[in-house]
Amino acid sequence: MITMIFIYLGAKDNSGLEHKRADDVFIMFRGMWLLIILNWCWGIDMYTWTKYRVSYALIFLFDMRSHISWQQVMESAAVFTVAWLLFVVCYLLSAISPVPLEWMDEIPYQVFPGCLGLLVVLVMLVQQSTCKYWLIRRLTDLVRLAPEIIRVYKIIVSPVVGVDNFVDIYLASQLTSLVIFLQDVQFSVCFFVSDAWTGDDICMRSRPYAMPLIAAIPFVLRFLQCLRKFIGSRERWHIVNGGKYLSSLAVIICSFFLYFFGHLALLAPWIVAVVVSVGYNFYFDVRYDWGLLDVKSSNWLLRNKLIFPRWWYYVAIALNLLGRCSWALTVSASFFPTTNMIFSTIIATLEVLRRGLGNIFRLEDEQLSYTEVRRATRDVKR
Repeated sequence: MITMIFIYLGAKDNSGLEHKRADDVFIMFRGMWLLIILNWCWGIDMYTWTKYRVSYALIFLFDMRSHISWQQVMESAAVFTVAWLLFVVCYLLSAISPVPLEWMDEIPYQVFPGCLGLLVVLVMLVQQSTCKYWLIRRLTDLVRLAPEIIRVYKIIVSPVVGVDNFVDIYLASQLTSLVIFLQDVQFSVCFFVSDAWTGDDICMRSRPYAMPLIAAIPFVLRFLQCLRKFIGSRERWHIVNGGKYLSSLAVIICSFFLYFFGHLALLAPWIVAVVVSVGYNFYFDVRYDWGLLDVKSSNWLLRNKLIFPRWWYYVAIALNLLGRCSWALTVSASFFPTTNMIFSTIIATLEVLRRGLGNIFRLEDEQLSYTEVRRATRDVKR
């Protein structure tokens, strides 16, 4: 990855990239790169939960007869990684002037990201078919949440509206760490529908306007979930929880105005929004999602019951704080002009890794909640 980045930068600085679509192709490859990192993180999380007997299959409501193992997830991640490297190298060989292999110059540049995207979709469909399309069904349920909450009659009959389960909340939370990935997916779809065949530059020119809209979608979904849970339970804590997503939306809005107007007077509101949002989200991550920061605990600032080695938690808390600072940049469109590809790629990768780390402790806390509230056994046979 590092080698190809330097090849890309060196060729671009020396006008060695012949294709004018170099930045467009980079965005599409970056989106699939983030999906690969997410896949690796999921495999590592599953391995960790399996090793320390965290019953993730029961928590996620997997079908015990068909759900895939962490080995299969690792295998698919390896396939994605090799395929990604292959197509990126092929594109660079065809795009850099002089062309090392002349016959590759005849291949349209759209072929490389397009074939890689089709391969990713194909492998994911095959993988999902083995577990009865669990992810696809869950994402469909998640999308159906918005119209249910928006309709007025649902609010009027709020006492009979169901409350979301853990899986719905978990999936929506994952999307808040995939802001740049979602933006890249939107651009890729736009590109292959329009610019790839017409030669126009509509997608890149509209990207600064589309980025904040796409970034806001995951946070709006999570806020609607919190609102729905408040309507169903009348517990004010859900409104407090929804406040952290409103603070994230404030960062997006402030960065939008800062990017388009560029006045220094708009920098102060953005800094205030970032500080509030980072502190808000960090505290909720550690205190409520992970169940830590118990001042009365026998384990200093952790909790009494621990499944993982104690030093893991202190390292994870420190890394999560640093990761939350970089997360604030992923939702700030003002820091990502269309030419700043490398920096946004690094920040997006760090955010996916932070989410993968946090998922380990979030499932642990959920299992302990099952143990205490529902009196389930800690070591459920897999």
